[in-house]
Amino acid sequence: MKTIGEDLIIQRNADLTSLDDLASVLQTVGTAFGGNVLIENNPQLDTLGGIQESVSVVKGQLRILNNGEIPEEELAEFLTKMEAS
Repeated sequence: MKTIGEDLIIQRNADLTSLDDLASVLQTVGTAFGGNVLIENNPQLDTLGGIQESVSVVKGQLRILNNGEIPEEELAEFLTKMEAS
């Protein structure tokens, strides 16, 4: 899988600590009609696990809110990359 045609929603998972497994298989979220990435309310999530490097296109909204202690540098790098795409 390299593309998710609709939304990628990862939320309210109390045990999730990383998104490492997605990094090797995901590059694009959405189609010409949109596609959102919502990563919210995962209290143990402390890294994006490489998706900031593997995902190159998000056609819709990108929301990363109320998660664990994801480093600011990691979030900033991903947001900057998505704004440029």
